Amino acid sequence: ESRRQRVQRWLRRYGLAEAAAILGSYGGYFGAGLFGAGAIGSAMAAAWCENIGFYSVIALRDAMAAPPGRRWRTAGLLLLEFGPAELLDSLLLRPAAVAASVALLGPGWGVLAGKLIADAAFYALVIMSHEHLRKREGLS
Repeated sequence: ESRRQRVQRWLRRYGLAEAAAILGSYGGYFGAGLFGAGAIGSAMAAAWCENIGFYSVIALRDAMAAPPGRRWRTAGLLLLEFGPAELLDSLLLRPAAVAASVALLGPGWGVLAGKLIADAAFYALVIMSHEHLRKREGLS
């Protein structure tokens, strides 16, 4: 498989989920602000709502594609693919990146910049897990 084919596969796997994540991130940030949250609370809300959007797409698509008797196994594979990266991302990297970016750029561009900064670290870990699982499952 060429590098281009791998990138295309990753875009098919994560692209639509990322679109939902961006919407969730802005919705969480500005929604929390409407309820009086400060910068840190809004950054946390952006991170968590981004996760809701992202994982809703990933989990629904993978569950629908899995044979009925293999859905629990699919859920386990999702935990292996995303779990380690997600712990670091949600609890530390993403809220810090969003808060710092908003402080520097304001909320309009800062939410997106923070998301993209955090995504770089997140995907470095997730893609390594994804490729390892593909090899283990004999899909490479």
